[in-house]
Amino acid sequence: MCGVYMSHEQLTLDSSLTVTPDQFEALADLARVGSRDKNSASYRAAQLVYVEGLKESEAARAVAVSDTAVQKVCRKISHAMELINVYNTGEAPRMSA
Repeated sequence: MCGVYMSHEQLTLDSSLTVTPDQFEALADLARVGSRDKNSASYRAAQLVYVEGLKESEAARAVAVSDTAVQKVCRKISHAMELINVYNTGEAPRMSA
């Protein structure tokens, strides 16, 4: 574990939320992003989304990977964020469309 601590305010979900590199690593661990995935271009693209604030499509182009591959990793990270939010707030997770 990275020893990353996030306050309740930091974890309230927001579509423009960015995290630190250490927080991203912790989220990836919680999302069970495997070591093989962590060496992939889609993982690097997800870092660009969550740490640098790029849109998924921009990040996909930046690392030359498909939008779908980036969406898959981002979905895992987003789910981990949802679970942390549930833990901190006691609110049920939002339903995906």
